[in-house]
Amino acid sequence: MLRLPALCATIALLAACPSPPGPPPLEEPGAGDEGEGEPPADDPAAVVDAFCDRLEACGNATAADCDAGIFETFADLEDNGCADVVPLLVDFYVCALDLSCGALAGPPPAPGEPCGDRYAAADDAIDANGCFGSCRETLGARDGCDCGCGDDPDCAGTGCAEPGCAAPGCAFCYDAAGGLVDCPAGG
Repeated sequence: MLRLPALCATIALLAACPSPPGPPPLEEPGAGDEGEGEPPADDPAAVVDAFCDRLEACGNATAADCDAGIFETFADLEDNGCADVVPLLVDFYVCALDLSCGALAGPPPAPGEPCGDRYAAADDAIDANGCFGSCRETLGARDGCDCGCGDDPDCAGTGCAEPGCAAPGCAFCYDAAGGLVDCPAGG
């Protein structure tokens, strides 16, 4: 899995927290009071707030930290010279407002699935630009369980520390040089 910290961490955490049966669907964009609907994509704060509100409406306990985690990722991207990725993420979050609670609780969408192409565009840009290069930059960053680069508090006992290791809680895996690799089978 490639690094898309805020989204991957949010989705990974959502998958661990069952959604209550039958959450109420969001109203269609433009329904209800005037001014409601999808926030404009040129207002990242409004988009993130709406996305996190959507997670909360789905009954997910991790929604409380959602805004802070996403804004921290945006700041990290800017600090790492990857500010051009932020609009791609915002575009994904706008699309994700219309995903079902079940889709938000599952793994990241694949290309061809609803919002999957937008997710892939952001993910590919992060990977191509080396926005999050080593495990030491992400260890303990509340972005999901980093395996292979020491004890990560994000793993909460479900990960592993040795480079190349595999464990059920691993969201991201690293080699001995600290580079991101695909997690081995069993992880």
